[in-house]
Amino acid sequence: MLEETEKYKKNNENSKINITEFNLECFQKWKNMNDTEKKKYIDIFEEEKLKYKYDLTFVRHHLFLDFNDNVLRPGTAYRIFLNEKLLEGFNKHLNPNKVKIDAKNTCAKMKKEEIIYSFFL
Repeated sequence: MLEETEKYKKNNENSKINITEFNLECFQKWKNMNDTEKKKYIDIFEEEKLKYKYDLTFVRHHLFLDFNDNVLRPGTAYRIFLNEKLLEGFNKHLNPNKVKIDAKNTCAKMKKEEIIYSFFL
């Protein structure tokens, strides 16, 4: 698609790119390709998909890693609470720093008994 974008830009330098027209052209080219020609792009896709899965695993690992310790200590009640909120935020694509601040503020408003009780629910 990137190659086709560059070609399209060169052929239409003086005009704005019509996305609908461009997508139709790409679709027609893809439809007319044989399996051997498509294989190049399918291989690139598979390679990028593997890289994406690796990167996602890497990010998840470091998102929940306690950087202050080389060896993780057993989780405190707050740490368990925070990890739970981070996981919820990650699944909703929220900013981890905002989730941490919100969790801290929520926890600060709770009484000690409420914090302990909430972990047994």
